[in-house]
Amino acid sequence: MVKAEALRKENQSLKVQVDTLTAEIDKLKSAIEQMESPSSRESIEASLNTEAQSSLDFLSTKYDFEEFRRHAQREIQRLNLLELKSKLDMVGKAIEAFEAYSYQFNAKIMGIPEIGSPETAKDTSELCVALFNGMGARVSLQDIDVAHSVQNHNQNGGPKPIICKFVRRLAKYEVMARRHDACKVDPVTPMVKAEALRKENQSLKVLVDTLTEIDKLKSAIQQMEPPSSRESIEASLNTEAQSSLDFLSTKYDDFEEFGRHAQREIQRLNLLEIKTKVDMVGKAIEDFQAYSYQFNAKIIGIPEIGSPETAKDTSELCVPLFNGMGARVSLQDIDVAHRVQSYNQNGGPKPIICKFVRRLAKYEVMARRHDACKVDPVTFGFSDSVSFDSVRIFDYLTPNQQQILYEVSINYDEAKKFKDRHKFQYCWAKNSKIYLRKTSDSRPIKITSIGDLQRLEDNYTASIVQSNS
Repeated sequence: MVKAEALRKENQSLKVQVDTLTAEIDKLKSAIEQMESPSSRESIEASLNTEAQSSLDFLSTKYDFEEFRRHAQREIQRLNLLELKSKLDMVGKAIEAFEAYSYQFNAKIMGIPEIGSPETAKDTSELCVALFNGMGARVSLQDIDVAHSVQNHNQNGGPKPIICKFVRRLAKYEVMARRHDACKVDPVTPMVKAEALRKENQSLKVLVDTLTEIDKLKSAIQQMEPPSSRESIEASLNTEAQSSLDFLSTKYDDFEEFGRHAQREIQRLNLLEIKTKVDMVGKAIEDFQAYSYQFNAKIIGIPEIGSPETAKDTSELCVPLFNGMGARVSLQDIDVAHRVQSYNQNGGPKPIICKFVRRLAKYEVMARRHDACKVDPVTFGFSDSVSFDSVRIFDYLTPNQQQILYEVSINYDEAKKFKDRHKFQYCWAKNSKIYLRKTSDSRPIKITSIGDLQRLEDNYTASIVQSNS
């Protein structure tokens, strides 16, 4: 079961970053407010004499905020939160997917009286087993991860609901298939809670949405008056045009300094650090996904035995295959097995994804995977005309790992990809990791990302250039 503790910590760190961004915006607003003048430019121009007016008009074209406004607007646009919100949406969907996956193992039971106070998780689990057996489902205590009572949202005075989390989805499916018989069980006979990370993530996106105050700040910069006061200008003006020009030149320099100060403040508000945190969350999600996929195996070439073929049918098809290979695996070692859509439209049977309860059971199967094509299909009930020659078993890779495998293994004539381009003899996946090997005697290279391939590509290119020089 994938744990979400690391993801929860990353979300907390992301919230701290959002708080920091908000504080920086407040500082920038204060700086702008302190630079605003209590008088308008028109009142200053009214106090100038006729002789200085022409010079001031000339300098006013230089004393222009338009360039600064454009620059500030560009800087602020760099700080737009669209990319961050997009990444947070992806994180939210991933968390929701994890949560939905976890809930697939759960069943909620209503109306069972409590047998003690307090009622321990073991008491509740044993109560569930008795109920399920009374319904006709073959479930033991080993099929239950935990069962416990939860708070009842309806204050009707009835018993608390029970959340029962199964170890294997096949066991849950058997219970759910007989759920309508729960009310028929004789009560005289012996008879999972997940953290709401999605809600926290949603709240985090609301906080990010509130940072649209950046747009208001942009408008304030565009509408603000020159950072000078009437009193300071009137004190420095005299009847000589040169004095007026000197004064405004000084103020123009002050404004330039303010512009640099504002630019520094805006640069401090860049989202690089927050984006880094979001990337870390994305990496954590990939790690969680990779961990979950370690329990999975992909089987190709097994004919379908019915339409529709249920998960139980598929699971019971896998067990004799594994036993025929020499692996000691039972139905209790399988969480669930089901068919998935084939990406290759070759008309063959759909691949099977088999998820194990224990990785040790999967490792035993994978150690004998080369014998899968040697199993006699007649033992499955197939006719003599059916052949298992094309049956293969692989590690089931995450989408990211599948992309990496595609990059390193696709045919040279079709896409000129990595493996054939650099004449690697071997490319394989083991325990959800991808490896390359130049020759049978060389050291294997582990590939964890597309970036690893790019670095290898760069190294080979550099070595070729060096050898030709």
